[in-house]
Amino acid sequence: MAVKIRERPKGSGTWWVFIDHNGKRKAKKIGRDKKVALDAARKIAAKLTLGEFGLDREKEGPYIPTFKQYVYGWIGPDGKGCVGWLEKYGKLALKSSTRTNYENILKTHILSELGDIPLDRISPRLVGDLMVKGFNRGLRSKTVKNIKNCLGSILGYAYQPDGYIYSNPATGIKIPRPEAETPAREPSVLFG
Repeated sequence: MAVKIRERPKGSGTWWVFIDHNGKRKAKKIGRDKKVALDAARKIAAKLTLGEFGLDREKEGPYIPTFKQYVYGWIGPDGKGCVGWLEKYGKLALKSSTRTNYENILKTHILSELGDIPLDRISPRLVGDLMVKGFNRGLRSKTVKNIKNCLGSILGYAYQPDGYIYSNPATGIKIPRPEAETPAREPSVLFG
């Protein structure tokens, strides 16, 4: 990765920033002030280092759908329709009751938080934060675990066999049972 400034054409007083990144070159005309061009080059270099420009996405290849698109289906950049996880896997492999439960969990707890995020931008931290939000909203540990299982199932399929992500970010997220949480129902003791 290289970010350079150059006067083009030489002696014209017009400054350009050139970005060489992953074998590609981009150029941006800055203007007549060399200090502004230097400042712009520094900022661009910093953003490239942090991955904020998205130039790597061009190299990655295929379009990465958002979480919501992946669940329900989408139209790809090539204009072709892509079948979502629910149609491709959920309706075929899950029991009817599990599928209905997952659809309710998606609508109630997951899509509002993660729906607009591209699959490859969902991190274990985002998944963990979603679980903490569930506890903060007063959900029981069993409900939070069901949310994690639903999310893990979808992201697991996005990982393999679909290959949209390099690992399942829900793997390894532990759902604790808070000490103060009482059982949903008391066990009945039968004397006989």
